[in-house]
Amino acid sequence: MHRRPLPFAEADFNVYVPHSAAAFDRFRVARCTQWEASQPDFRYRITQTALRRAAAGGVTAGRVLAFLRAVTQGHVPANVARALENLES
Repeated sequence: MHRRPLPFAEADFNVYVPHSAAAFDRFRVARCTQWEASQPDFRYRITQTALRRAAAGGVTAGRVLAFLRAVTQGHVPANVARALENLES
């Protein structure tokens, strides 16, 4: 079975989603980030505005972090994880 490339997060708060990733993962990333580019991969940025929009829709910073950990197989930069944890508390 062919595995799809995974979305990944960077320390600069960018989240990259390859075009071949699951559309549902791209949708979920888009709910809590700001879209920035579509080439060569979809690029989104975690911003305060995007997180407020997500929170208004019932998506907490803790849920965002849990999702990122799941979709990146635990590869969330420490500074990004800390920022989301601080927002949750």
